[in-house]
Amino acid sequence: MLQRFRKLKSIAPPPTPLEDFTHHWKNLMNFYINNTNDCKVPIQLTNIPKHIDRLLDILLEEEQDENDPGPCLEYLLQHKLLDLLASLAISETPPGMRMICLSFLRRLLGRSKYPLLHQTSIYLPIQRLIVICNGNSPSPIETEEIQFLLTLCFLVCKYPHVTNIINDVPMLQKLSSSKRSSSERLKIEKVTYVPNRKKNNSNPLFEPLNTQAIALVNPNLLNPEKNRQKSLCSNISSIKIDLPSSSTRSNASTSSKDTENISQSSSPLTQNVYCNSTLTMNLPDDTQNNQNITDKLCDKLDNPVAEIKTCLQNIEDLRLTEDGETNNPIKNNCDLLTSSRISAKSKCLLLEALMSYLNSADNTVRVRACEGIMALASLEDTTFVEMVTQSDLPSIITSRLENLFNTVPAHVDPDDIDIVDVTWGLDSPSWTKKNKFPGCRQVAAFYMWFDYCNQLIREASTNVADVLAKHIRINFFEKIVTPALADHQVILVTALIAKCVKELASSTLCTEVGYWLVGHNRHPEILNVCTSPVLHRLISNCYTDSDELTVETLKLFEEVIEKRNEHTLHCLVLIYLTNRGYYDNTAADSAITSKSDEEDEKERGKKRTLDFSYKQGHSKTLAPSNIYRIIHCFLSMVPRYLQTDPHINSYKRCMVVLEKQYSTILKDCFLMAWPLEAVTHDDSASSDSRPEADHGATRFYMGPFLTMLFDKVCNMTKQRYEINLRLTVLISRLTLIPHPYLHEFLLNPLLPLVSGTKSLFTCLQKVVKQLIKEIPRSAESKQKLKETREKLLDEYIDDMDEEDILLESAVVTEEFCNTLAATAYVKYHHSVLKLWKTVLVDKLNCNENCINILQHCAHIRNTELKQTEKINTNEKVFRSLILASKTWNLKITKCTLQNERVCLFLERPSVIKTIINTVIQKGPSFGRNTSIHENICLTFLPDEQSELTSMRLQLIKNISERILDLQGYCVCKSVCPNSIMLTSKSNREITENCKRYVCGVVKNSETNTKETTLTWSKYIYNKMETIMEVNEERYLHTSKQNTKNNSFFQNMAEATVTFELLAIKPSRPICINVHTSGDRNLTNTKGIPFILYNTARIAAIIKKYNEGISNGEYPELTNIETVDFSVLDDEDEWELIYNFIVGYSQAIENSIKHKPIFQICPQVLCMFLSRLCQKFSIYYRRIKILTEGYKHLYSKLIARIYMLKALEIILQNTLAIFDIESVSQM
Repeated sequence: MLQRFRKLKSIAPPPTPLEDFTHHWKNLMNFYINNTNDCKVPIQLTNIPKHIDRLLDILLEEEQDENDPGPCLEYLLQHKLLDLLASLAISETPPGMRMICLSFLRRLLGRSKYPLLHQTSIYLPIQRLIVICNGNSPSPIETEEIQFLLTLCFLVCKYPHVTNIINDVPMLQKLSSSKRSSSERLKIEKVTYVPNRKKNNSNPLFEPLNTQAIALVNPNLLNPEKNRQKSLCSNISSIKIDLPSSSTRSNASTSSKDTENISQSSSPLTQNVYCNSTLTMNLPDDTQNNQNITDKLCDKLDNPVAEIKTCLQNIEDLRLTEDGETNNPIKNNCDLLTSSRISAKSKCLLLEALMSYLNSADNTVRVRACEGIMALASLEDTTFVEMVTQSDLPSIITSRLENLFNTVPAHVDPDDIDIVDVTWGLDSPSWTKKNKFPGCRQVAAFYMWFDYCNQLIREASTNVADVLAKHIRINFFEKIVTPALADHQVILVTALIAKCVKELASSTLCTEVGYWLVGHNRHPEILNVCTSPVLHRLISNCYTDSDELTVETLKLFEEVIEKRNEHTLHCLVLIYLTNRGYYDNTAADSAITSKSDEEDEKERGKKRTLDFSYKQGHSKTLAPSNIYRIIHCFLSMVPRYLQTDPHINSYKRCMVVLEKQYSTILKDCFLMAWPLEAVTHDDSASSDSRPEADHGATRFYMGPFLTMLFDKVCNMTKQRYEINLRLTVLISRLTLIPHPYLHEFLLNPLLPLVSGTKSLFTCLQKVVKQLIKEIPRSAESKQKLKETREKLLDEYIDDMDEEDILLESAVVTEEFCNTLAATAYVKYHHSVLKLWKTVLVDKLNCNENCINILQHCAHIRNTELKQTEKINTNEKVFRSLILASKTWNLKITKCTLQNERVCLFLERPSVIKTIINTVIQKGPSFGRNTSIHENICLTFLPDEQSELTSMRLQLIKNISERILDLQGYCVCKSVCPNSIMLTSKSNREITENCKRYVCGVVKNSETNTKETTLTWSKYIYNKMETIMEVNEERYLHTSKQNTKNNSFFQNMAEATVTFELLAIKPSRPICINVHTSGDRNLTNTKGIPFILYNTARIAAIIKKYNEGISNGEYPELTNIETVDFSVLDDEDEWELIYNFIVGYSQAIENSIKHKPIFQICPQVLCMFLSRLCQKFSIYYRRIKILTEGYKHLYSKLIARIYMLKALEIILQNTLAIFDIESVSQM
């Protein structure tokens, strides 16, 4: 017992974190003492990684327990252990030590909650490690190197005051330090990792360590090109080291202000001499152990000890040159300012290291290097920004862009450029086989790098962004792209640049690209005088005989307009229109024709001013009072017999898209210094007193760009459809720009023009005259125009014949006029309703103090609205709307205004009662419209190769006739003026005076070719056998009567095939599974068996209810007028009623569309049936419809039975359209 007690007393207490830390550090050092003969052993075979990881864990655990730096961190900083680790990493002793040290420092700096980077004992080894990270030579650890550099980048961004630490300044700074006491010098001598006595044997393992240790004292000591016997003492004693006495430093660390001064001379590359704590590498402050380790190392090392001792003695004898200088604050401040200046040869070590990895073969490493450069470029420190702008970064970025551009193969199809969708980061979309094309890799690499340049300039500080963008403009666009616009690859080059302009996201780079395109000069060009060679080269390319080049150039101009850069728009168009030289003042004096002439009288004599407040109200130029005359001018330009769109207000179809586009453009252009109205300036004199020179002696010149556009418009009847389409789109983009002069010149056909001035309207009139002259007025021409329109709009255009250019231009002209009319109305609508204020986010108020669109609409309809009434305008409008709906079938119970959208809440009980009553009363005729007295004839041409395709054509014809009959058309059997022939071939001859409707063929899913061997009867038979097999497996539990009668399965098979062939859009081919054993149409919730099963389920419920009435179990149905439908409060019940009973008529209307083109869509009804049965199946599983005979549940039971009766009628009517007989039991 006593022995056990003694053993217990001898147990030592657990070591402290500091003791544990020093223990692992000593074991780390012991490796170099105990393994002197094997210096090439891989580090994975040693315990060094474990000791390093444990050191890191101790440091991080210490931070979690304390708010202040702990003793382990102080020990690390005080004894400068990282200096030795950096030396070991540089010497790669043992192999792999560099990666371990980089990982240790990366994790320490990245995870520590203290800002350590400014500490002298931290940033000095960091600088040395940055230098050895060089991506120019391949390295197996470049991943760890780039992660280390990237961590430093994020730390520098987090603590911008340490930017000077990562710089390399090739000049010696005046440093200062306090006098060290003899005890401090003695302490340095104790922990200095330099041998202090002679060694007897030579060991190559420690030679790199000796080199690093001595290099800290004198970097040139072991340089073989210099005299090795040169005295270290003379080198060091020649340096004067000054530190202010008021800022005494300890061995632990330096302040951040001192660090900023020291950091500029701290790089190993400068070969500066470091004094103070920088000159030594320290071991733990355990005197006995340190002395033992030092003695062992001294026995192993090979360098002359006397020389080192002499050097150390000189270090100890260094004295501070105070002499009153350090106490002079003015002198100190001057030294501080001087040290912060960066010389012309200064470099950023971290930036230089990152740039060396931009050509790495590893994509991840390259992307990480890009991330680090982007982070550094975003810093706002003035000195650092200057250093970055003077670095090689702009040249390297531009050079790589140029090289990737030159690697794009010449055989790349310009049409494939648009499908390239890549980004510079690791999240770039991957390439699929569908998107691949010859040369796609090179094209993708170029656009990845261009995207990086784009994002780099966008994220960089202002000065850095300006330098980078300017460098790209000069060295890429001007030197590389400009000559390429004149060589044989001009089409591909134009397509590449158009894509570049489209992807521009940086406003700075966009401006520089604008300078490249139109130049810096903001003055108008003189006719036939070229001041912008790039612009004139592109415009001349539009006049070439190459249609492909013209299309690509127009695409480029379209992307330029879409960027809405103020300088580009100004030089391209606006500068030529702002003087209003196109406007005929003599005509304006006799009659006010311009929409801005009313404002002219107010503006005469005033200087041109910029108004951002818009307090004057809406622009009368953008919102003229005779807007409908303007719209009529565009809509009536094309004669009736040349119009192919039967819709009266066809221009309104594109207004939704134009509304969104115009709202976006308003936001982009809001801050541009554009006037509100188009007025004539310096127009104070009357027409009688003005000199004759004022009336058109100076000819109006619209500029080369508008001249080219108008020339192309005048030539539309002779140009290909692709050119005309791209031309009209480009002009449409221009018309959406909210500039008053541009709007007036392009969209005001009533504007008086100076004699000889062309406008968009006059050019279109010339085109229409040419069309009238060449297209005769006949029914045949009318039919050809309609067929041409259908070909251009039809999705199924395979194997189409080549379209006639003249007819295509007529269709494009008609659509272009509709677009211009819609644009004019959209801009009018926005201006009148003051939607400019949505851009300002409540900074503007309506002149009438209206706070929303609803109140403003009420105001413009009732100008005498009192101020007190404006507050309650919403409620008044809503109340009047609710009151008016009392006479409607769908009554409104509540209205709300949400985000400028009026939300209507229907009165559900009245809606349910009205619609159910209507369905039950009409029965099979529900959904039928009144006759519109219009004949239509449908025929089909059987497919000569495929019987299944022929049957599909016949099914489409039959269902279309039934739908047209429901829609009110008179379906006739003989050919009439409105005849449509269904065919599976676009080039097959059809009956005269019939319109062709191309339908897809039936394909074999295995071969993906047209099915030509399988007959209709065989396919039905196969399907019937499969149904009989499935009958016992799933829900098709057929009664005995149906089992004995094979006609049931025959009808089921025919219904399944019919539904299968009509469930896909007719214009598309349909693939069938010839081996019907795996047919999902028989088992899924969208096939006809599932639909018929739910139909039978509803019939069974109603039958059971009727039987229950006879047995006295359920009450008889009361009159529908007395039924309380408010008890149908379940959301599934409302969805069944609103979406499928109320929505039945809309489904009929959507199944065949007549405008803008004739479209047959039986798949709409297929989807309608499937969703109805899916919703009812969910409802049936959740709700017990036939409740027990409790009197308080009778009202809900009766309401649900009426709902089921209406649903049964809807299902029966819809199945009848498909010629499928509904079933009452299965």
